[in-house]
Parts: sequence; structure tokens; C-alpha cells
Amino acid sequence: MTVSFSADQIEKFCHSTGDTNGIHNFEYMAVRGKRQIVPGMLTLSLSIHESRMYSGLLKAFFGSPLCEGDQVNFDHSAYGLETTLLAETGGITLLRSRQGIDSSIKYALRGTPNFGTYRCFVYSIYPDQKKEFCEGTGLEYPGSLLYLIANSSQALFESIKDPITPTERKIRELTDQRILPVYTGTELFMDANYFRMDQFHDVEYRVGIQELDRGYAFSVVCKADGKNPFYGQHGLIMVDEEKIISKMAKDAPQLVH
Repeated sequence: MTVSFSADQIEKFCHSTGDTNGIHNFEYMAVRGKRQIVPGMLTLSLSIHESRMYSGLLKAFFGSPLCEGDQVNFDHSAYGLETTLLAETGGITLLRSRQGIDSSIKYALRGTPNFGTYRCFVYSIYPDQKKEFCEGTGLEYPGSLLYLIANSSQALFESIKDPITPTERKIRELTDQRILPVYTGTELFMDANYFRMDQFHDVEYRVGIQELDRGYAFSVVCKADGKNPFYGQHGLIMVDEEKIISKMAKDAPQLVH
């Protein structure tokens, strides 16, 4: 399967998940002569859907970012339990872990992140948001689980925007200098029973951010309809916006007068 993401798709996906990062905005990037960068959660959503990895422990590793219009090729027939999303500029690799659930995930499934101070964010989800998510991913029936995973980034942005812990304050200071958080990978434990698009209205994310030797870990437990659809731990690094734009984003097509 080969797909590409249009500017309109990226805009709708970001709007539905509360992602206001300028590198995903068409106008913001166009004035800099560059194409939009596709959100990592957008490629992750589509790759999970295409690989049908809806349950158990899933690990994903992000490569170089994709840009608007890049051709994305899926090939999971040659890898067995491993699925690779390929594109011109990189992509994402998915691995279904054969190992058992470790103690940190078992602890998180009780309802809280597995380290430090955690915060709770509750969002009301409306039909228009789900519709925009469907249009952004290009999937007619993407399922609740994919939306809930992608929407968890909104809790990360809120933690940075209104910091209360030393780690959050440090990241906020960096973002004020236009040094942005970038996903490097993620580890998810997902409940397959929550795949279908349910009629939930509110979702709660319990999140915590921990500083590591290299980068940060963003831990999140999702609660909806009295259940825990997924637990996730995302790897983050902080990268200067100008470096992202100049080194990672592709040049926009020249306008013909």
C-alpha cells in the first residue's frame, strides 16, 4: 500500500488532536520555503492500522520525519511480526514484543504512570473531532483506540504550556527558545477490545514526564468509559526548530508565475 499525506489532511489531524506545532502548519512552513512535516502520531496511527497491531505490547521507532506529499510505502509481508513503514525521508518501524509485560507496565495499568509526579487532563471529545481524525488519517473507520493514542499528545502540550514540575518547567524554558520536543519512539500496551469507534464523550489522561540521560520519557495512562484503553511511554528529545526546518523539512515547490 502506498499513500501520501496532503496539507489538508495534516491540518485536520492536528486540529483534531490539539497539535499546534508550527512545523505542521502549511502557512508557517511555506513562508520559510519548506513543506509541512507530518506529525509522528499521524504516521503511527496509519502504521498501526495497516499492520493490524491492535493489542498487546507494541514498540515503535521513529526515523527521519516525513513531509507533506511524501510517498509512504507499507511492507509487512517480509517481516513476520515486524512491520516497517518506509518513505523517501525515513518513517517508522513497528515491533510487536514477544516478551512478557514488565513490572513498570503492570504498575501503570493500575491507573497511574510509573514514576514521579503525575497530572490528570480530561478532554471532552466531540463527533466533529472524530470526523476530522478520520479525514486526517484517510481511514473511514480508524477506531477509538487510534484516536485516543494520537490525542494523548494534547496532554503533553498542556503539561509544557502550564508546567508545575521542575522537568516540565525546564522543557517550557526550552520551547520558549523554539527548541521543540520531538518523538523518537514509543512503547504501547493496547487493549484490542477498545478498537472500535465507541460513543465516549470524555477521556482522561494521567501523565508524567521524566528526564533521562538522553532526552525525556513521557508516560501516559488513558482512561475512558471506565476502562484503560492503553498505556504508553514515549521517548522525546529537544531539537532546535531552525534545525528541524533547515535540515529535516523538504523544500516547498517553487511557485510558477
